[in-house]
Amino acid sequence: MSIRYDGLRKLLHLDFLNVRFMQKRYRYKKKWATQLRKKEATELALEHFDQFYSPVYGKLWPSIRISLLCSQKYCALVNNFHASPDAVMEELQSRGAYNFLTGTNSFKHVYRSCQNVNENEGTSSQRKENNLLMENSNIQDVASTDLAKESREENTSYSPENTEDCDAGRTPAEPTTRLNQDLYSSFIPAQKVYSDRQLLKDQEVSQSIYEPLNIEVPVIEDSMIKIPKHLKVFVHPFGDVSDFPAPKRDQCGMLEYYLMDAASVLPVIALAPGPADSILDMCAAPGGKTLTMLQTLTTGNILANDISRSRLQRLGSILEYYCPNACTHVKKSQISGQKFDSPMFDKVLVDVPCSTDRHVLTSEENNLFKPGRINDRLQITNKQKELLLAGIKSCKPGGTVVYSTCSLAPTQNDGIIQAVFEDLWNTTKIDIAVENISWMSKAFSNTFRFFDNCRFGQLVLPTLRANFGPMYLCKIKRIN
Repeated sequence: MSIRYDGLRKLLHLDFLNVRFMQKRYRYKKKWATQLRKKEATELALEHFDQFYSPVYGKLWPSIRISLLCSQKYCALVNNFHASPDAVMEELQSRGAYNFLTGTNSFKHVYRSCQNVNENEGTSSQRKENNLLMENSNIQDVASTDLAKESREENTSYSPENTEDCDAGRTPAEPTTRLNQDLYSSFIPAQKVYSDRQLLKDQEVSQSIYEPLNIEVPVIEDSMIKIPKHLKVFVHPFGDVSDFPAPKRDQCGMLEYYLMDAASVLPVIALAPGPADSILDMCAAPGGKTLTMLQTLTTGNILANDISRSRLQRLGSILEYYCPNACTHVKKSQISGQKFDSPMFDKVLVDVPCSTDRHVLTSEENNLFKPGRINDRLQITNKQKELLLAGIKSCKPGGTVVYSTCSLAPTQNDGIIQAVFEDLWNTTKIDIAVENISWMSKAFSNTFRFFDNCRFGQLVLPTLRANFGPMYLCKIKRIN
């Protein structure tokens, strides 16, 4: 009995060794640090941009990508309300900076290959009747990519228009079995079931693809653009990544200059505020563009609006530190921008909330690409369209609207302009036209790098030599 027990014990021991040997040989240890950790929002944003921006910008995308991940370059907007602005400019020049607006007082328009129409020509009703639409050969059709094709195939749904009407020609005496048979014969079973999360993801993919349409957009020529002579914006030359020191205060407590992205000055230059203009800054906070308008010393009354109270308070603090005497020209309001619908303003600046491409790649705080904020991302384009529509409706006939974002997404830039034109032409009698601002790409070529394939506006691309932007702007004139 003991011999049999010893033999069984040895056999069991050998089997145990074999099991241990097999487990040790074929064991797989999961790499928790790299494979199973949750991705941060900045990583998700970078993956999204690689997926949707790379087909748009092509060979330019690697340079843009690394520029967005590097430190941003700033400009120094000189405060004209400082005790000695001339001394401030001399100090900035001694640091190697220069005013990039100097020598660009006037520039004539350089036209692209698009149709030009006068202000009194081409009404909205005529455009609706005209089915011969102009093609723009410079637009890159992103929808032709494999990603767009796959998205369209997956989102194809069954349409009952091609089936016969089951109730057509049916009499009361006709039995219901035939109707049931028709229902079963026309029933198409679902081949794939999508979760709510997958549906949201597919919706995000479809909203991230810009499909340019062949719509005829009138372009109005401005005879000349004048740069405000009192506006002084200092930047470092190409390749110089030096930082400006923190601004100092004078005896009255006014700061020397305001640090901001130099590309943010361009929407104000395009708006061209005048002393007799009533101006609406629809999404004014944190206040850089409002301050830039005041530094022109030629602006009229400004209504600085923002829906956020904290951001509006920050705007008020900036105005107190830089130009408290000019605050009499600024009135603040805290309402939703979509509520502006009466033509009350000569100039309207619509600097809409966007994906903030640079911020979402460098900061986790309030990042739009957090997994729980997918609904916020899906609502961006609708909100942008509503804000621009409200800005156009609140502009007087003959007035100017400037739309701007800090995003590279074509759906948030040219896509919004296209959608707004279609909406206004189909639902209202408002007639608008794009004002050609292509002169900016030549006037400021020593400071910024512009994208060549924008259809309606201008886009500043980030580069390592001049890491400003991104900044998209489009100038629209309301005709009636």
